[in-house]
Amino acid sequence: MNNIENIVDNSGTLLTIDNSYGHKIPIYNLERTIYDLVRSRSWFEIQDYKTVLKSYIARKDKELNKLMEYAKSFRIDKKIREYMEVML
Repeated sequence: MNNIENIVDNSGTLLTIDNSYGHKIPIYNLERTIYDLVRSRSWFEIQDYKTVLKSYIARKDKELNKLMEYAKSFRIDKKIREYMEVML
């Protein structure tokens, strides 16, 4: 089983996970990852983009308030709100 630790940085919660060799790999939480996806949406195929957003919305552990906090602090809250209104 992987060991996950929480570390807080300026831009959100940064998690670290131990890989199979015992090295710590930094990863962001789910909401920060969704924010990064929306911010970089031009790099992705629209079908992949929609699939990821639908998967996020279907999750029971999603934190929409946290997602909107990230979006507001990085000034893309209007865009995320538009996507979420369509998907929900």
